[in-house]
Amino acid sequence: GFIALPVTFVLFSRLPYGGYAFSKPLGILLFSFLVWIVGLTGVVPLNRAVVSVLAVVLLAASLLAVRNRIPEFLEYLKGQRWTMVVVDVVFVGTLVGWAVVRAHNPSITHTEQPMDFALLNSVVRAESMPPLDPWLSGHSVSYYYFGYVMHGLLAKVSGVEPAVAYNLAIALLFSLAFTGAFGLVAEMVAMHRKKHGGKDLVPIGFGLLGGLLMVWISNLQGVAESVRSLGIGSDGFWGWVGVEGATTIPEASSVYPTEFWWWWRSTRVIDAADSFPAITEFSSFSFILGDLHPHVMSLPFVILALALGLTALTSGDFFDVQWIKKNKAAFFVIALSLGGLGFLNSWDLPLGLGLLLATTFIASRRSVAAWGRDQTKNWLIFAGILIAASFVFYLPFYLGDRPSPLFPWVLPVKDIHTRYIDYFLVLGLFLLVTLPFVLTLVLRHRGSYGAGGGVWRWVVLVSVIPFAVWAGIVLLAGLVQGEVSDGLAEVGWRFLWTLPLLALIGLALWLVFKLGISAATVSTVPLSFAVLLVFAGLFATLGPELFRIVDVFGNRMNTVFKFYYQAWILLAVASAFAAYYLFTSWDWARPATRAAGATAAGLVALLIVASSMYSFGAIHNKTGSYSGSPTLNALAFLGVPESPERRALEFLSRDAGPDSVLVEAVAVDDRGVPGGSYRLDYARISGRTGVPTVLGWAGHEEQWRGNRVGFRERADDVKAIYTEADPIVVRDLLEKYEIEYVYVGALERDLYALPETLTFDIFMDRAFESGDITIYKVRQN
Repeated sequence: GFIALPVTFVLFSRLPYGGYAFSKPLGILLFSFLVWIVGLTGVVPLNRAVVSVLAVVLLAASLLAVRNRIPEFLEYLKGQRWTMVVVDVVFVGTLVGWAVVRAHNPSITHTEQPMDFALLNSVVRAESMPPLDPWLSGHSVSYYYFGYVMHGLLAKVSGVEPAVAYNLAIALLFSLAFTGAFGLVAEMVAMHRKKHGGKDLVPIGFGLLGGLLMVWISNLQGVAESVRSLGIGSDGFWGWVGVEGATTIPEASSVYPTEFWWWWRSTRVIDAADSFPAITEFSSFSFILGDLHPHVMSLPFVILALALGLTALTSGDFFDVQWIKKNKAAFFVIALSLGGLGFLNSWDLPLGLGLLLATTFIASRRSVAAWGRDQTKNWLIFAGILIAASFVFYLPFYLGDRPSPLFPWVLPVKDIHTRYIDYFLVLGLFLLVTLPFVLTLVLRHRGSYGAGGGVWRWVVLVSVIPFAVWAGIVLLAGLVQGEVSDGLAEVGWRFLWTLPLLALIGLALWLVFKLGISAATVSTVPLSFAVLLVFAGLFATLGPELFRIVDVFGNRMNTVFKFYYQAWILLAVASAFAAYYLFTSWDWARPATRAAGATAAGLVALLIVASSMYSFGAIHNKTGSYSGSPTLNALAFLGVPESPERRALEFLSRDAGPDSVLVEAVAVDDRGVPGGSYRLDYARISGRTGVPTVLGWAGHEEQWRGNRVGFRERADDVKAIYTEADPIVVRDLLEKYEIEYVYVGALERDLYALPETLTFDIFMDRAFESGDITIYKVRQN
């Protein structure tokens, strides 16, 4: 964070609090990018010493960004001292707090955790980039792995072992996301109050609310279950709502439900009756679950992209090629930050680019008195350069070991939709705040709907085009299949179903232009930005009603997951600011409005408290009521450090070189098809050390690479390595995959029915033996 302070000053000095809350994720991103680029060259090994030197190089480069503005930079540091103290208190408090939670629930034994740990280990072991795929030897990682690079490098430079670094990474991400949302909302509130920094507690208070909405509260599914568990409402009503509830009644001795992982149901609200219910995950669930997955690792950096959008909107600059020439360092960092989203979690790149392009366009429109064709052309050139740069900086990733398509196919959604009640259960708390906010602004500007010159054209286009494209595809398919009437019925029905959402999207977009251009002042800029976040959040939820990404699941489960997760981020920030605006602009002097305002505020406050209870209860459930001895070591569940498996993992981590390969058992179903995903006994040695194995979780490899080519051959070869009696055949197979270590444990003995005396003893050394575990190593001569 301190390394990135000069760059933070360059980017965010216009904001009231100087953007200090974003310096840490910015520093992590710049540091990781530099090390990654150096690692791609292969000139020097990425050991701890080299990585530490590169941190010093980054500091020098950061200082160069302010070499001509040293007095301003020093004044910036002096003026933001109080801000820095507040931000770092929030940062350290949330970091330590979540580290305590993880210490009572440190094990990586479920869902995507083994995969996440495997990729983290691979980065820590890597001496060059890209890191090797731990579950497909001979290949580099075919996944967006920038987040693992970030946390792997932090582990490497600090000397923290990966098993501890995993849990520290979860705590760090929680803290960065909370602090980022806190800082962004505080900047917006302070800007609206026209106060440049200072010890104003109102921005701090609503900033804290932003952090809570971002990473602490739940959706309303848990609240609904609690209401039903109290016996309120009929069975018919709750059956229509789709809330079970009866199973969540707590025992007399417990404040919270005792059912195993009762809190999981909140992530399966939409399409719950379908065989593949859509994933409705949200931030607090992600951190409680504890998966170090890309959508979680990108969270602080999406907030960073939002902050870049706010500062662009604040600037009032005209963004063209001349702006790039005058602001080379700023443009470089902006493009690097946006492009990094694609490397972190590719779904977030369109969101980051779209928001920044929108804010630069609005700022550019506001900066000139007369907008014409030349201005449009100049801004479009700027937009094209920014988009190109965000890809070019990360081109080695896109040109790497990625057989799956960079731009996936999409298909229209038919015969399924999101029920209004489900939509409300997922996003209802945010809607209860943001919709009154938008409608209040509409009423206050109702006398100037035509202002903005051509704005309505953009509003109609952006709002209607997605639906029009979907309708055209559906009607064309109906024509080809001879089912025109069915196509017309589907289009008409879905138009009526999505009409409320389309209307809200159009209304929000009009307000964005109106407040950002026609009525722009220092205080209306954050209003425009907040409404832009509302527009983007609603627009994200419109997507899965019309289209789904083509993937191995064959449904919209993952599409809903990704877009609703983005909507949560956007609406959390917007809701915190909207709550501030509604609370401070309400006419509290009139009795009628005072009563209505107090009722509305009380309802929202009650729902926030009720949604917060979900996190308390889920943590209570996940940590086993905080039982057990706290530790941050993710492998502590394997037993004492002297246990055979932990000793075997330590041996491999110490003895295996950066290019070593091991072989362990491969899961195969009754049809002979390799699988093993989510089966914790399989691929665990490679996953827990980062030493690549011949084949790990084949299902995950298929998702990453888009096919299973060669997987069955690898599985057959692994079986032959363990069961073939001819040592020459075994030796040839070991050479085929450049295998150095053969792991033999209880799983291998049982799966392959191994005898007491193994073929490996003929030409390999027993490099490690403990309990029922033997690790063979290829003999040097």
